[in-house]
Amino acid sequence: MWAGRIAAGVVLATALAIGAFLFYAHHSKEAVLFYYGAAPEVPQGRVIVIFNPFRNRDSENTAERFIRDLRTGDCQRIVQSMNRGTDYDPRVCLVMHDTAKHSLVWREDREQDCMLVYRIPEKQANLWITLRRDESRLEVPWVSVVR
Repeated sequence: MWAGRIAAGVVLATALAIGAFLFYAHHSKEAVLFYYGAAPEVPQGRVIVIFNPFRNRDSENTAERFIRDLRTGDCQRIVQSMNRGTDYDPRVCLVMHDTAKHSLVWREDREQDCMLVYRIPEKQANLWITLRRDESRLEVPWVSVVR
């Protein structure tokens, strides 16, 4: 009898906590709800990030397409064209060559742009992608690697 009441109380408390979290996430404008651990600048550091499940993922979808393009043989041309022919960071193509995995570890949304940080575990590096909001689309004006 007491065990049933305790179990029902635990289930009710869990349901209320999950409901409160979802309510908070739905009404929050922030993309990152919780962050713990080493800074995203440290590739080897362990970061725990809880992203808002209701966030706008347009920038992430654009970054995913960009990462897929960097993994092709056109990586050098893509990175050079971003910098308008000036010196480019060759580490980007060196890191992205022959990789298959990546995971979003951080994002920071600002009024005109968005910074996304992806962990590349095979190369123990982080790929930093800046996305700028143009009139009707997102474009990638800057990419860098931290090892």
